[in-house]
Amino acid sequence: MTNLCKCGCGEKVRLEFHKYIHGHNNRGKPNLKMRGRIPHNKGKTKYNYEPLKRVSEKSRKNSSSKKIEVRNKIKNTLKRKYANGELKSPMKDKHHTEKSTLKTSNSIKALWRDPNSIYNSKEYRNKLSKAFSLEKNPRWLDGKSFEEYDLNFNNKFKEIIRRKNNYRCRLCNIQQNKLFTKDWKKRIINYKLHIHHINYNKSDCRIINLISLCHPCHMKTNHNRNYWISFFTSLLKINNEVLLCKN
Repeated sequence: MTNLCKCGCGEKVRLEFHKYIHGHNNRGKPNLKMRGRIPHNKGKTKYNYEPLKRVSEKSRKNSSSKKIEVRNKIKNTLKRKYANGELKSPMKDKHHTEKSTLKTSNSIKALWRDPNSIYNSKEYRNKLSKAFSLEKNPRWLDGKSFEEYDLNFNNKFKEIIRRKNNYRCRLCNIQQNKLFTKDWKKRIINYKLHIHHINYNKSDCRIINLISLCHPCHMKTNHNRNYWISFFTSLLKINNEVLLCKN
């Protein structure tokens, strides 16, 4: 006959003459030894962390890594080591899976779409705008975006270029009637094809130098300009010397 533990847990004892499982003999009973005793830490204040906080703040402010000279030295040393092959990036020759990239993309999009997110606050957007404005922007080209267009470059002239290109983007071949975006009230509206200067000279409004692009494709041409000049000249079979004569 197997005996059960008398504490009421329902488990079996190891031996017949045992009444409890090991450690169950005081279950459910008041601890008479501690009755009337005062805890050793009663009334005592918690550990004071303020001196440690002051020391950490002081060391953080005086840290050598905060100095621009030290940071530039570290950056240049790392660049040299990566170039010489002394250091290798842990992600070199490795790629994220489609599942992980999609998961990361969705999480970032959810943060930007959330109206209560810090990324949608005016303070953050103003801070971001100041951090990447004018010369601080990596795509800054000595104020080229502030150059004025030719007087002939108006809406009627743009429509002629769109009609010449059959109202299609010359890069992705999408039709103009399938281009949609959202306005400031988040209403879906149709927009017209952009007109791009192949040699990036705003005053050169020759028809041979103009091409119609959708907004996403037009944004791609904002960097690596030499590549896009050679790409469009080969696509349209234009002589590069004739195109760049006014550049």
